Amino acid sequence: MDFELSPLSDRKTSTAEADALAREILKHRQDDKNASYLGRFMSDLSSPIHGKDKTLARLEALQTSNQLARLSGNSNAEEETRKEMRQAISNDRAARKTADSWVAHGSGFVKSLGFFCPGETGYVMSVLSGAADAARPEDSLLRQGGDLVLGAGKGFALKYTFDRDGESKMNLALKAAT
Repeated sequence: MDFELSPLSDRKTSTAEADALAREILKHRQDDKNASYLGRFMSDLSSPIHGKDKTLARLEALQTSNQLARLSGNSNAEEETRKEMRQAISNDRAARKTADSWVAHGSGFVKSLGFFCPGETGYVMSVLSGAADAARPEDSLLRQGGDLVLGAGKGFALKYTFDRDGESKMNLALKAAT
């Protein structure tokens, strides 16, 4: 359940908003950590569009500013930081949502390219994109190896199925159903 930011300016709200900010930073880092090689590539490629990295940097800067304002006891600085925190959290959520959309569509596009290329080129593209989408850099080498093999097998199997389906003499409706 996401924390809803309230406009109140008491001490509890300040702590709750600081907690919400910390949770948002954690979610952001977890998203990055759980991304596959292909997902990271697509996220980096589309970074100028979604600006997710900039919103994370802004959240981290606000976290530091909030801590300094609370330590100094400056209530005006705390109130200003709280306003900025609300907006930064909202901006980060929007940027992560946009990034997720770009990564999902971009990864799907890259994985499907091999299906439309003939012969060995198509198989190589399908195997490589399937492997890159299955493995994550944060996993152990053994796990990455297993994921690479499974992803490559999936890419190969899908390409093989597309090739065989395309060559068959079935009518279009039967091909679509298989």
